[in-house]
Amino acid sequence: MKKRITSVIASLLLSVAGMQTAFAQMIKINLVGNQTLKYNISQVESIEFEEEAGDGHEYVEIGGIKWATKNVGATTVAGSYATCCGDYFAWGETETYYATMTRTAANAATFTWKEGYEAGYDTSTYHPYTDATLDTSHDAATAAWGEGWRTPTLEEFKALAIACAGYGNGDYYSPLALFEGPVTEGGIYWLSETQTFESEYTGVAGMLFVCADDISKRVFFPAAGGIGSTYLSDGGKYGDYWSSSLYTSKTNSAYRLDFSSSSVYPSSYRNRVNGYPVRPVSD
Repeated sequence: MKKRITSVIASLLLSVAGMQTAFAQMIKINLVGNQTLKYNISQVESIEFEEEAGDGHEYVEIGGIKWATKNVGATTVAGSYATCCGDYFAWGETETYYATMTRTAANAATFTWKEGYEAGYDTSTYHPYTDATLDTSHDAATAAWGEGWRTPTLEEFKALAIACAGYGNGDYYSPLALFEGPVTEGGIYWLSETQTFESEYTGVAGMLFVCADDISKRVFFPAAGGIGSTYLSDGGKYGDYWSSSLYTSKTNSAYRLDFSSSSVYPSSYRNRVNGYPVRPVSD
């Protein structure tokens, strides 16, 4: 969790603000980078402390956007498909159609379905919402994590790909592969579930986006697959992540990030009744 002011400074400011002595005339805040802020005590009406968007959710900032490190409903970044893939939503829905999902392998799961959704994710369960971009009341990321978090737009998925690949217009990329060691330069990398070069992401297959300008900034998307009808498919082979952008030329579809070991399509689109994971972002 990242805070705008550390607890040490917070305690100091609270102490100074409560002093009723002639010696406490200035508040001095020493920032990183040898920067200093000074305020006369008479200028301070009140002191408030506010957490940045996150509320306990870790993120990496790439291209001016804060990308969460986990999917909605996930408890880990990698390690196990059961813990890192999270929940699956139809586009425009803020709740899953299933009551329980028990994942037994990369591409296998059992379900119990909520009343009225026994057919699962199929054409009988279309959400009527058709605005060009999801609003907060139809955004699974906002519903799950609160105000400040949302589903990324098509353009933000494309910008992520451009920022990491260092070229192109965000439409299509061929992922890089690791053969002899860890990542040493920016790019978009397919990681197999057995790779050990990037130990933080072992145990599941997926796509690692590494910022071209700063390789310490990286975000991993598990190949979580998706749910069509009542079946999980393509887990361990494909990743499909909803954007918040409707495919307006064909409103039964929405844009998604789509990837496999051989391709990355940030501007793919698919029938919006399918169940896919959501990766939150924040401004």
